Amino acid sequence: MSDVKRTHVNGYTWLMSKPGRASRWCNAMTLLGQIHETREPFTREAAQAIKAPTLLVLGGLSPPMFGQINEALASAIPNAQRVTIADATHTMNVIKPAAYNEAVVNFLRG
Repeated sequence: MSDVKRTHVNGYTWLMSKPGRASRWCNAMTLLGQIHETREPFTREAAQAIKAPTLLVLGGLSPPMFGQINEALASAIPNAQRVTIADATHTMNVIKPAAYNEAVVNFLRG
């Protein structure tokens, strides 16, 4: 079990293996930060008001809810562009950095 790291956060102990450790850590920190969230939920109207060029990036192996969110945003944001990074989860920038970077650079170049 040399690939397992014991991490302590707010009185809890997390056992994390090396693969995906960083993304699980970030997810945990995000959830802990959302405990006392006071902002209103993001609305379809707010998405429709986005005027900036927008790229929606999805990992091809992401959980279905991420695809549903991506699809809903694409239908609401005017002129949004979508790209799916094959063989990657929602941390596609870590798992497939070259494909992710290529998609972003192509979008920025127009």
